[in-house]
Amino acid sequence: MRYLRRALPVFGCLGIAVGAAAVYVHVRADGAWQEMSAWAHAAQARQDARSCDREALFGATKAGSCWESYATARRLTASLGSRDAAVMKRYRKDPSTVTREELARLLGDWQPALAALREGAHRRDARHLAEWSLGLSNHTANLLDARALVNLAVVAAREELAAGRATAAVELLLDAATYGADHVASPVLIDRMVGCAVVTIATGEAWSDANLRALDAPALDLLATGLARLDARLPLRVDLETEAIFFVNSAQRTLGLWENDSRLASLWWRYGFSSRWSIADAALHQIRAFERFATVGGESWPERQRLLEREFDSAAVQANPMLVIAMPNLAGAERTQRMTTAIVRLLRVAVEVHRGGVAAPLLDPLGAGPFAVDRAGDKIVVRSATAHPSKLLERVVVIG
Repeated sequence: MRYLRRALPVFGCLGIAVGAAAVYVHVRADGAWQEMSAWAHAAQARQDARSCDREALFGATKAGSCWESYATARRLTASLGSRDAAVMKRYRKDPSTVTREELARLLGDWQPALAALREGAHRRDARHLAEWSLGLSNHTANLLDARALVNLAVVAAREELAAGRATAAVELLLDAATYGADHVASPVLIDRMVGCAVVTIATGEAWSDANLRALDAPALDLLATGLARLDARLPLRVDLETEAIFFVNSAQRTLGLWENDSRLASLWWRYGFSSRWSIADAALHQIRAFERFATVGGESWPERQRLLEREFDSAAVQANPMLVIAMPNLAGAERTQRMTTAIVRLLRVAVEVHRGGVAAPLLDPLGAGPFAVDRAGDKIVVRSATAHPSKLLERVVVIG
């Protein structure tokens, strides 16, 4: 009994300490959760207040949502893409391997999907249909379907060009590029990456120098104007405020699922076994990082890349397990956006040369200054500071 009487104060102190710790964890978790939720509410209001109207890259712009038309194109493409992938691949490599009968059937079957894409490209309202409340569960674009549709646009444009309808070919590919640019403007990061792939096809792969030489002056002028408008719409910096909103809304909707995730449960002890505190702390870390990226660093890619990689590496060694889910590969996302803009600008330079001008000193989105321009005989080589396996970041323009 004597030992018990001596132990009671110790047990009492331990109880008080445990209780105080529990209160501390509860207070910290509630505070972080409320801060996270308040930020998301304000950020969502900011996003909703932004105008998403835009003009077509050429011709008339009509009222209505581009995404309603794109939904029709996507539905029609889903039933054709896998069936016709092989013949489109053959055409892209060597058109002579595709018979006229195959080509006529291909263009005929895809015409309704292509018409829906083109209708959407001329609709003014480009506000995405993503729902904030769904968080990370929002529907995302299908890369294979989007690529198939734009590859078909390239096939159709080449046929227009071969038939001597240069302006029609330019208009078709500008509409395809608009389809991609509208995806790049999506609040959903995966959609943006799909959009980058689409713009790359419509402005990089579609326009060989031989195809540019086949354009007459009016078509070259139309392409130059459309590309300048496209360039102005493509962001260099990766803006991930919307990704943070989606993460927060997912946390609020699916907290129980993450609490029971066996991959994370063993790490909750770092936050007093409070999953709410861990999730909110990860969201706030993400939010602050994204806000820094919007204001620091210049347009120089080497400078931005160091900044983004340093932040990503910092998140990777944090004790918070949720940061693995919350932080995307920031440098990779921005590199993709910048590469897309670089491809558009390289094409702009080539078009300007073919119009009889000089290689414009456009800034290289993947460098620290303008594109490198070299001349050798009847050729001008314009290249980005960053190499790319497919040679898309270099253009050889034949002059004369």
